Amino acid sequence: MRADLATEIQTVGASEYIRAKHFVDDLRSGLTALNRPDAQNYFNHQDVTRAKNVRELVQYMADHDLWFAPAVAGDEMAYLALYQTLASYDVAVNSRMTAK
Repeated sequence: MRADLATEIQTVGASEYIRAKHFVDDLRSGLTALNRPDAQNYFNHQDVTRAKNVRELVQYMADHDLWFAPAVAGDEMAYLALYQTLASYDVAVNSRMTAK
């Protein structure tokens, strides 16, 4: 799909090409996720964390090789709040490590 899209770059506008490229990239990411051995856990809620704080969330995600996906429309404020919390946690952890 990516190669087919590249051949169409001259026939579509820049914004259409960029949207199409993002779609192909998102599709590829989705297929990668679905090919993971634990993919069913995304749907049966077996992989839901019970983290009570940022440290536990970060540890859970690291232990399970999980990453945040881009925010979907309407969730941007929640992602921003989480990002700010994670950034504050990072600063606190790093300042404690440099203080030692």
